[in-house]
Amino acid sequence: MNKDTHTQNALLKSFLFFSISFIFGYCLTIIFHEYGHALLNQMFGKTEFTLFYSPFGKSAVETRDDYSSLSITQQTLIYAMGPLFDIICSTLIAFPMWRTYKQKYLPFLMWNGLSFMGQGIGILMDVIDRDSPWGAQTDGGMILSLTGISPVFLFSISLLSVIIGCVLLSLILPLVGVSKTDSILKISLIFLPGMVFYFSLTTIYASIFDENRLGERKGQLISATLLTIFLTVIYKPLYRIYYKLYPVETQIVKKQNFIAAFSLMSGIMLFMWLISESSFALISASIFCITLLAIIVVWKLGAE
Repeated sequence: MNKDTHTQNALLKSFLFFSISFIFGYCLTIIFHEYGHALLNQMFGKTEFTLFYSPFGKSAVETRDDYSSLSITQQTLIYAMGPLFDIICSTLIAFPMWRTYKQKYLPFLMWNGLSFMGQGIGILMDVIDRDSPWGAQTDGGMILSLTGISPVFLFSISLLSVIIGCVLLSLILPLVGVSKTDSILKISLIFLPGMVFYFSLTTIYASIFDENRLGERKGQLISATLLTIFLTVIYKPLYRIYYKLYPVETQIVKKQNFIAAFSLMSGIMLFMWLISESSFALISASIFCITLLAIIVVWKLGAE
């Protein structure tokens, strides 16, 4: 195998490893976000709801209960718990993995970065679109209308979440073979397609099966594209700062870690389809078991 072929294979492996880890991490953000809403509904006695899950299509909590009997604080918590629950859970699970910073933990480190970035972007878009009929019904739009807090304040908190997420995602690039000497072209061939690939799939899915969400999916695709272009461009100039935060060396993608990540991605997508519209008790037990199983998979099957 000549040098060019070896380089191309390494680049392809890095792109695929990043992409499948991204899909796994983003599916987890969906699962924990919607479960956070469902959990608060259950706690406040609003049990007439259905929890939908799909890796590409509709993921939501549809309630048939009237919230008028709840206090403003309770209603606000229901809408806020989606983003908060995802961020809290991903951080608790990923924190010890950040300390060891092993390549096999990439899918969970990806989830942690995406939880901050994805939830932050979601609320930012809610705030910007708060005056539209759609925006008024979103998590951010409902929080603003219920509490009367300043949109600027919520926008600032969301922007901080996006920044944290961007830093975390940049810190994991050495785990997929990115080094400080790599060209922007190589970084973009890993980072940009890996981030945009999933949202391209969701947009195509919406155009065929769920046109009502097509506008939302297009917005996610455009946001992901612009954000990843920005992250790609600033990665090399900010590398010294990243290295001071986490002084780690570039790692070649190992076959065991690639297989483990692919298994996790396939499993989590299948899990979402199977568990959708089940009872709250079954979903709760299943989420706990599938998360524990995923941790065991990367711990046992992954390479150091």
